Amino acid sequence: MRYPKIPSHKYAYTCQFDFDVGYLVKSPCRCCENQENLPQCAHACHLLDRVRGILADTISCARRR
Repeated sequence: MRYPKIPSHKYAYTCQFDFDVGYLVKSPCRCCENQENLPQCAHACHLLDRVRGILADTISCARRR
């Protein structure tokens, strides 16, 4: 008897960042070339926008009430 293949899951993120679900391990600002402009540069930072978007997409709902 043959069983159908289990479909592969597509996740919203790939492991390009140094964090696990919902928790940053290291701030991307620590090695940024604009570090001397913190916190004024944070609102225009494309890397932080990507991190925020990925974290918002991957936060677990296991404890949600």
